[in-house]
Amino acid sequence: MARNELFDDLRTFREPLDDALRKKAIDDLFLKAKYGLKFFYTLREACAILHSSYDEMNTLIRFYLLDVAAFREAYRVPWWSLAEYLIDPEDNLEGELDECLRTRYRQAG
Repeated sequence: MARNELFDDLRTFREPLDDALRKKAIDDLFLKAKYGLKFFYTLREACAILHSSYDEMNTLIRFYLLDVAAFREAYRVPWWSLAEYLIDPEDNLEGELDECLRTRYRQAG
């Protein structure tokens, strides 16, 4: 890495998560959980599954879009949280609640 550079390599390319890749990831998560192979994923594995960077993963965690469990000093992402996010990444319950309250307040006032 060049000195004072922000990113290691700007040429790295992450394939976007399209519908086929999303469905395959969901199926893999369900099968591994069903057969008891894997219930929790490291942050690095979760980044690979979601095709996201480590910073994007931390943002998802900080905004409560992904659940994590702390095992000693390491964070693990449960399979159901990954599957839930993959099924509907646009699920924004807090935003929907705010919108509902705003519309009801306008109707009452």
